[in-house]
Amino acid sequence: MKKLFMLFAVFILSMDLYSSTETIQEDFKTANTLYSEENYAQAIRAYQRIIEQGYESSALYYNMANSYFKTGRIGFAILNYEKALKLSPGDEDIRFNLDVANSRTIDKINQVPKLFLLEWWDQFVRLFSSETWSFFVVLFFLMIIVSTAALFGSFNNKLRQGSLYSLFAFVPLFIITSIVFFSSLNRETQIREGVLLEESTIVKSSPDTQSADAFIIHEGIKFIIEDEVSNWTRIKIADGKTGWIENSLFGEI
Repeated sequence: MKKLFMLFAVFILSMDLYSSTETIQEDFKTANTLYSEENYAQAIRAYQRIIEQGYESSALYYNMANSYFKTGRIGFAILNYEKALKLSPGDEDIRFNLDVANSRTIDKINQVPKLFLLEWWDQFVRLFSSETWSFFVVLFFLMIIVSTAALFGSFNNKLRQGSLYSLFAFVPLFIITSIVFFSSLNRETQIREGVLLEESTIVKSSPDTQSADAFIIHEGIKFIIEDEVSNWTRIKIADGKTGWIENSLFGEI
């Protein structure tokens, strides 16, 4: 009887999950239809309702960003392009549209130059998300196990020789992808970034409206989130300048 109850509970949960997935797919289809009909404001609300249900994907954020771009809300467009790119770092369409949106921003800030090797490594890590890098780590680890088993478990000399060569290839690949995976994971979990959503704002030298003005930034600028105090956030822009803005003025990627 207890086993029957458990099976029934699993069946109900699976049906609920299926129903929820079906609902999200229908909502996504409706939102896309609104976009194709150029009802961009309604499409944005429809995409937002999907997000509020706990669902996210690069396609969802990408379509939402396109809708914001069509309405001229550059800050929100860039924020959602960045969210889409975070989930699908290798997507050229997302990157292209993000570049177009960034070209519409006012602030053209020169980034603090990095050493060539550091810049190359950063671009390499960004090729895929941490989930994709973890797939490669597991794949190469399994190949090492298979090659090792063939090397010590086979009496065929050619097979053993081939397994040895495979180990020479898979072990370095496993080490490299493991390092890249942890670098990618660290970037995604430790480095927080935001995008300004207001038309412009004055960055303060300290978390206080009465403090001295540091500099001005405009809609769509991307920055690193360094610290938080009450309803204030310390930000760092690409050229290295830092200051404080209120939390309500930006969206976190």
